Amino acid sequence: MNRYFEATDTKLSPNRIDDINLAFLKCLSATPAATPQIVVSYVLTMYPKSYRVLEQVGLLSMIYENRCGTVFKRPELLLKPNIREELVCGDRMPPLDVLATVYRSLLFSTRPSKLQTKVLFAHYLDFLDTSLPSSTVVLDMFLSYIDRVHHRPIFAARLLESFLDKGGFSKAAKIHSTNVNAILSRLASHDVSRAIELANKLKNIVSLDARVFYSFVCNLDRIGETDAARVFYNKLLDHQASVAPNHAIMNFSKLGHLCYKNKWPVPQLTRDPVPKRRSTEIANTKKLCYAEIVEFLDAMRASP
Repeated sequence: MNRYFEATDTKLSPNRIDDINLAFLKCLSATPAATPQIVVSYVLTMYPKSYRVLEQVGLLSMIYENRCGTVFKRPELLLKPNIREELVCGDRMPPLDVLATVYRSLLFSTRPSKLQTKVLFAHYLDFLDTSLPSSTVVLDMFLSYIDRVHHRPIFAARLLESFLDKGGFSKAAKIHSTNVNAILSRLASHDVSRAIELANKLKNIVSLDARVFYSFVCNLDRIGETDAARVFYNKLLDHQASVAPNHAIMNFSKLGHLCYKNKWPVPQLTRDPVPKRRSTEIANTKKLCYAEIVEFLDAMRASP
């Protein structure tokens, strides 16, 4: 992004600099040749004060020494990339989204073992005790990794439960629900009672989606708990009525068979093919668009 800052006197706000840095780091981490060492080196250069946090959560030791320690013993290994001084934020910590980018690079490129993942997450939970309110983006990254790479919903549920017990959700100003729902729906196939218990703890925190209710219905019916399955079938119908009557419910292949077998009422689908609009909060959520970032930076460059 060096070329975008030529011949411009535009004063960037701290938030805008964070947006630019995050966009660059996401682009960088998506490059096959960008190792975790490269990604974390840019973070350290952009946010020099991040060193202590990256050390405390065990990322530096894991990335450079392949061990889950909270004391980094090889600082001479750190790379020092050159970036524009406008992007260096020497007086503040990076947003948690930046930290999550480092986690993503480490988890999905080096694929640490179950034990290493558990220890890394424990270090992150310790960090939460001293951090300011933020979001659940790092938890979301761990859940995504365990779900997509290790395919261990029970292990993911343990991390989710420990995050809940640690008060992580109570400190979060922004809660990510996609991977929480994915874990709950998969956990039900292994231990439906545990999945329901965890969902009850999270129901006032996370927006549970149709996948969760559908999974509960199918797995409760599978073990003969028809009455309990009917309860969640009703919840599924209520959920779909409030979100998109003709949308996701049509994709649940077993629903018709369950209704026929258990003599449940068939879902009443409306004729309107257009799903209800999402809530204003969701609709206004900022989405990352690389094309808009490039246009913005080109406009800055053209400014007198």
